[in-house]
Amino acid sequence: MAESGRTPRRRRSDARDAEAPTTPEAAGTGAVAEPAAGPPRGPVTEPIPPTADPAEPAAAERPAAEAAPTQEPAAQPAAPAAAPAQGWTPPPQAWAAPTYGEWEASHGRGTPSGALRRAVTGVPAGQWARDAVAALLLVLSLGLAVDFGHQGRERLAVVGVTLLALAALAVPYVVRGGLFADRLDGRWSWRLRLGLTLPYVVAVLVFVVRDLAGGADPYADGGVGIGLGVGLAGALLALSPRDDDGGAGPARGWFVVPVAVAAASVLWSLGSLVAFLVRSDADYWSGAELFALVLIALAAPTVLALGAIGLLLRAEGWRLALGAVAALPLVLFVVARSGELAVETVETVHTLAPGLVLWPAVGAAAWAPATRSAMRVTRARWADAAARLLVVGIVLGAILLLAAILLAADADDAVWVVQALLWLLYLVLALVGWLLVRPGRPLAVPRALAIAAGLAVVAVAAVVTQVASEVAMEGTALLLAMALPVAVAGVVLAQASLDARGLGGHPAFAGQPEWPAWAGAGRRGPTAGAPAPAAAAPDPVRLAQDPATPQATLADLATRVPETRVHIARHPAAYPALLDWLAALGDPEVTRAVEERRATGG
Repeated sequence: MAESGRTPRRRRSDARDAEAPTTPEAAGTGAVAEPAAGPPRGPVTEPIPPTADPAEPAAAERPAAEAAPTQEPAAQPAAPAAAPAQGWTPPPQAWAAPTYGEWEASHGRGTPSGALRRAVTGVPAGQWARDAVAALLLVLSLGLAVDFGHQGRERLAVVGVTLLALAALAVPYVVRGGLFADRLDGRWSWRLRLGLTLPYVVAVLVFVVRDLAGGADPYADGGVGIGLGVGLAGALLALSPRDDDGGAGPARGWFVVPVAVAAASVLWSLGSLVAFLVRSDADYWSGAELFALVLIALAAPTVLALGAIGLLLRAEGWRLALGAVAALPLVLFVVARSGELAVETVETVHTLAPGLVLWPAVGAAAWAPATRSAMRVTRARWADAAARLLVVGIVLGAILLLAAILLAADADDAVWVVQALLWLLYLVLALVGWLLVRPGRPLAVPRALAIAAGLAVVAVAAVVTQVASEVAMEGTALLLAMALPVAVAGVVLAQASLDARGLGGHPAFAGQPEWPAWAGAGRRGPTAGAPAPAAAAPDPVRLAQDPATPQATLADLATRVPETRVHIARHPAAYPALLDWLAALGDPEVTRAVEERRATGG
């Protein structure tokens, strides 16, 4: 009885052990720990698992369908300590607003303030400036004449295409802001700008065709005004390819755009000249007067053609020169309208037209970064631009000189003799200036500025002489001749500023042996007969220290490689003018080397 009484208690203990695991490991696997002690329950052939009841058959004795699995089931996560009652809700927690970065990262697009921030962040300062200039030109065009009878704001079609072009300026910022991130990217930015600016190009063509078909009385409702040219300049700036266009725009071929607009302007001018010659009365003009008039009419298209050819040759100097010259008509139309020198703000192909109304568009397309990226690298681009501008001065001086000689011979008037002398002086100054700043020579800033000042004085004197004598040439060539020296002085000062900071030369030419000064360098100066440089790229500093280096090479090194200037100041072949130029740079180390050289009597 005692044994039968103890056995059920052990069974209940075993059952409780099976229901409540005693270790975490057992709780995870479903196994139960063996009781610590207990009397044996009798002989058995196989040990009974701790979880099995002795009253039940062992796993080995069960049928196959009831046999225990040979592989333990995968571990299951532990159940919560107590299941919540039905209808239970979690307690409220404090809510914290996400940051802008977290929100944009999780939603794939920006909040309004985030979009605005992205739209304006990272835009280069140059792009900001170009967009501001484009907007200013578009707004300014509405206050200028578009034909003989209307200003831009008086033509509904012009106002409409101007508003579309202004909207094109906002497209890149909308795309950058990600307001339509799932639909628009950089490629769509270019396409949208093209669609918004193309109507302005079409409007200009409509005005041109209407003037061509104007017949004998184009002044009734014809002509092409400067307002269209200024507005077209703004539209082309808005359309010009950008870095974030994703390669959709014609970045490499954009330089063809200013060439095409320049060609249209040249054809417009030549067409007006042909129409004038066909309709002019042969008895009204003498042969000399007519020839002089034709020469002066060819001045503007010749200058523009030179710049366009330079662009086709990928010359960076011509790009800068064309941009500077093409911007002059805007000044001429807005500022220089007085007396006999007034420039018409509306042109028609049926009378002599210089084609200046399209020049602002040529300049805007030439100044675009996409045009610059297509040009070949030059050693000193602003100095090269000064040389190209002086070539333009030579052309203008030659044309005006020949016209003055023809008029002096025909009219027998002393004023034309004075004009001929003044334009001869202008031509000589432009030629001397070109010799001073032509590629391959160090830029002599004081001399170049003196040449520009001389050109300005001569041009003003020629204009004053004409006004005082109540005779006048066609004003376009005269005003170009007066404005050209200002452009020359500007590019010379730009190059001088870069040289003073050691940024005058392009890094692509660092260590290159073929400076333009190498040509014939062995035949110049006291070092005549010096050996030609080796084919391998020489070290500029070593060249500056070599006593056999020619003077021309020293001058070029001093201009292009600032780190050689100290050594050039001590070079035995450094001539006095070069030493003066080095001392005027303001570099203390170079100045000290020049003083030491002069103190030793070198």
